[in-house]
Amino acid sequence: MAARGSSVLDTVGSPVSSPGGGDRAPQVIVDSGARSVVLTAWTWDTPSALYDGTAPANPADLGAVSIPVNVDVDSPGWVLAATIIGPSCELNKTVEPGLAPGGSVRLGWTGPAGRYVVTLDGDDGAGRTLHVTFAAHLTSAARCA
Repeated sequence: MAARGSSVLDTVGSPVSSPGGGDRAPQVIVDSGARSVVLTAWTWDTPSALYDGTAPANPADLGAVSIPVNVDVDSPGWVLAATIIGPSCELNKTVEPGLAPGGSVRLGWTGPAGRYVVTLDGDDGAGRTLHVTFAAHLTSAARCA
């Protein structure tokens, strides 16, 4: 997948695939407008196998972001749920697919300035699930919402 516009593109991790080279976990692209990261699943589940891992200790970091950020999955039909952990709060959001131009979703939240770790849990409705994590920094000073 390519970055949009003039964004910096980072690839984090490597695709999780079956030992026989079958299904691979879809890549998830998070774009702040200034920077994009391509995330691969740290846990990936199919109807026939589970490729289990742990969330990265140092997830890909988008740096300072303007909210919302765009999230794309390189395979259609995924519904994402986000757990957002910030300096003083934890937020849970369900993100519906296709709400932004080009089929991406917009993920937004408010909270105090600081570093947020976002875990996206995806489900394609056909027995496949994935989990990816990234970090972002808000410069706002709002209350958690």
